[in-house]
Amino acid sequence: MKIEIEEGDKTISVKVKMQPLKGKSRTTQKRKIFYKDIVDHLVVQNIKVGRCLSAPPLVTNKMDQAQLSGEWIFEKIKPPPPKKVNLENKPTPAKKKSPRIRKKPKKVEKILDKSPEDVIIEVEKKETLTLSKTRTVTEE
Repeated sequence: MKIEIEEGDKTISVKVKMQPLKGKSRTTQKRKIFYKDIVDHLVVQNIKVGRCLSAPPLVTNKMDQAQLSGEWIFEKIKPPPPKKVNLENKPTPAKKKSPRIRKKPKKVEKILDKSPEDVIIEVEKKETLTLSKTRTVTEE
């Protein structure tokens, strides 16, 4: 199989020629070429094309001589025109926003309880009234 790529002013043509099958030895394989195969080949070659203007109905090495070759014609993609840049009126770059930083809390000692003061506890002795253990007997 032989693929030739020709670039014109507005078109790119791709010509494909195949070798016919010879007798029963068949040293060459049966093959069909489709539109997708051609586009894949152009992508590998790093050639950008537009829509297909003409394509052969079938290119194969199984049939007669008329189908051994074919030509695909594609539109050539125009590169976009370069943008004009005014050097005099350059737009000022936007100010970069500083990243938001969380404020760290201040370390403050909180006094929860007052410190215990030295306390002396004195126990007062209570005077207990002593009741007489003996009862007075009253006569009746």
